[in-house]
Amino acid sequence: MLADYLRGFWRGVLHHKMATFINVGGLALGLTVFFALTFYVDREFSWDAHWDDAERIFVPIGIQETPTGMTPLPPTFIPYVLGTALQSLRPGDIEAYARVHSSYGTILVDEEEYPNRAISYVEPGLFDLVQFDVVEGALRDVLADPRSLAVNAAFAETYFGNASPLGATISFRTQQGALLDFVVKAVYRVPGPSNFAATTFLALFDPGLFLRQNAQADLWQFQPPPASSQPGTPGKSPLYVAQYLKLRDGVDIREVESDLRAFMDAAGHMDSGNSKTRFAFSNIRELHLQPSPFEAGDNLQRLLVFAAIGVLVLLISGCNFVMLATLRLADRMREVGIRKSVGGGGTQLMGQYLFDAFFHTLVAALLAVLFLAFAFPRIAVMLELPRDIQLVTPGNLGLCLLMVIAFTLVSSLYPAWLTSRAKPAPLLRNGAGAVVGTGTGLRKLLVGIQFSIVVVLLLASAVVREQIDYTRNRDAGYSLEDVIAFRLNGFSGPDAYRTIVTEFGRVPGIEVVATGAVSPGTVMLSSGTLVKHIAPDGSIREAALQSAGVGPGYMRAMSVRILAGREFIPDDEPPPSTDDAPDGIGKSLLNEAAVRALGFPTPDAALDQLLESEINSGGGQMRKRTTRVIGVVADTQFSSVMLPPVPQLYNFSSGNPFLAAKLAPGADRTAVNSALEAVWNEVGNGTPYRPAEEALLTGFQLRREEFEARIVTGSTALAIAIALLGLYGLVAATVVKRVKEIGVRKVMGAERSSIVTLFLWQFSKPIVVANLVAWPFGFWAIKQWLTRFPYQLDTFVIVLSGLAASVLALLIAWLTVGAMAARAASVNPVKALRYE
Repeated sequence: MLADYLRGFWRGVLHHKMATFINVGGLALGLTVFFALTFYVDREFSWDAHWDDAERIFVPIGIQETPTGMTPLPPTFIPYVLGTALQSLRPGDIEAYARVHSSYGTILVDEEEYPNRAISYVEPGLFDLVQFDVVEGALRDVLADPRSLAVNAAFAETYFGNASPLGATISFRTQQGALLDFVVKAVYRVPGPSNFAATTFLALFDPGLFLRQNAQADLWQFQPPPASSQPGTPGKSPLYVAQYLKLRDGVDIREVESDLRAFMDAAGHMDSGNSKTRFAFSNIRELHLQPSPFEAGDNLQRLLVFAAIGVLVLLISGCNFVMLATLRLADRMREVGIRKSVGGGGTQLMGQYLFDAFFHTLVAALLAVLFLAFAFPRIAVMLELPRDIQLVTPGNLGLCLLMVIAFTLVSSLYPAWLTSRAKPAPLLRNGAGAVVGTGTGLRKLLVGIQFSIVVVLLLASAVVREQIDYTRNRDAGYSLEDVIAFRLNGFSGPDAYRTIVTEFGRVPGIEVVATGAVSPGTVMLSSGTLVKHIAPDGSIREAALQSAGVGPGYMRAMSVRILAGREFIPDDEPPPSTDDAPDGIGKSLLNEAAVRALGFPTPDAALDQLLESEINSGGGQMRKRTTRVIGVVADTQFSSVMLPPVPQLYNFSSGNPFLAAKLAPGADRTAVNSALEAVWNEVGNGTPYRPAEEALLTGFQLRREEFEARIVTGSTALAIAIALLGLYGLVAATVVKRVKEIGVRKVMGAERSSIVTLFLWQFSKPIVVANLVAWPFGFWAIKQWLTRFPYQLDTFVIVLSGLAASVLALLIAWLTVGAMAARAASVNPVKALRYE
């Protein structure tokens, strides 16, 4: 029987060469997209799931709680002392614990410099949590010596080639200018998708050796200098590190959270005025999908978008498959009738139909796997995947086979069942009409479904691109044009900041030099401080404002508009407070969002108003601070164009980590840059001169959205190609069946244009209906995607994009149908009437 099925399948292929090519080719393209996106989505959900007992490994996440809400903090924003407290509170419940501290600087290998690299200092307990693959050496040897280093295999292969890096010396220049030498004692590889995949170098974490200046491992929160200290004395900061713990089997992580909260509440750890920071725990498998405080939206939504695109493209291919299969079915119904008349059983006929469908699908799936393997280097770039991933694995091939079987049953089981049940007499008399009528209605439905999806994807492609361009080009409230910017990572204390600002200000061609704590590419990880305004009539208005320090001239340097009053000048710096003379009334600036939050009707109305708040004065003690508003500035999107401006209160500060040197009009940037470098080398505390490029400051912004745009655009192009293949096959089959009708019409005087118009109208109707169906769904989907943007395209632009998508889909269909119809209408009617 199998041999009969194979012969029947092969005869069908030979008899319908073009239909088979279109059917298998379209399905192969659809399966390629589906497999690629499914593989990507599955991989994203499998991050860190391969570690032993991954369900018992957790990462603490800081949550800042204020009266106005809660803000999650990054996993690296955890004080070192948290681990000590946890192991004291639950000593019998924690099976393993490890801290990881990433320090950025410059790697030096054989006098070659690689800037912006990080060494991950790890505690030995990390390898009781995760299992890295050791290529050479021993990781335990590395963690026994603070001057030993383990390097990732990818780095070793790139910079050492085939030579073993064991015993080589790698130097590390910290951001503070210190130079550390390490000896390579191990080479490792991180298996599977993991948050550890980005680690390039591992070394022993010893808090006594690698602390930042003024950072202490036993602090829960920042401790400002005492009031009696000398001016310029820096405060003390906690050492913030990423932390991982593995619970013993059966321990409930929520009980650990509860005990930790009770401990912190009793001691007042990380309490600051009206806000406090507490900790929740996320399983390591969920960490990759956690919403980021640096971006709007979340990763889960992105994965759902990709999964939906894969399903939609596969649905287009499925429509093609069913549509062309019904055409083959129509041609074979009389053959089926004859076979049933001579004793062919319904089960045998059903088996033949399913066998044909299975083989067509199997060939398409194998082609899809070949396409995917051949195009994987480009797909890996598009999907941001490692290029060394093995696609052809027993697991993937098994899933592919299951997909083939499922697709065969879904697409072909019902028509095969109808065929097997049909009576031979109607089949001989009416052909396919005995089973599915003429089949025209079904094919029109399938064409409509295909083009509904095409319209939705066209609309999505257009709106996604337009929204990204709109967001990128929209005024963010500041400008880096004519600004040479610096991260002052190697500076410590206000005096060092004042020196570099003063010396840079003397360079010819510089208009203004200033520093600020807020800058492009940074995120304020605070829910804000509760600020109180007491109006002259006694009414009180409170709002949570983010507090940030800026130096004099910073708004002018960053081209931030001043809406009312003025910005800080050097004379605004408050005198140092002492125990005998506490702070008096200081000065502050507000942004527009803060003006609205405090209920002022206009920026001018906020001037000279007094604001009260509480600040930490050290040792957990709080004191009241009063400031007078001297200016209001425009809202800025320093952190990201994807995040709305937040209410901000700017205080005078001369010690800020970001410096902006604004060029005077007409200044030679190259000459000024050279002069600044000379000054930097004299007073830059030994740190390398390296201006911060705008691309590095804002490079992460819109990266995820541009990634999605590439996927949507590429999938749309393939979806159009698949839909056109199906439409071409359908039109070709329709023309073949109506050759004599066309000949009769021409004999009766019909013009070629009227015949083309007839075909265009026939195939336009399902496409017009498809547009009506696609619009509501498309607009709903795009509105959901747009919710992540603080500033969105006008509805008119979206509607216009929908109209353009509909017109484009109709034009694409017309070109396909029109070309085929025109060719058929050009045939000599005598030949058409003789056609069999």
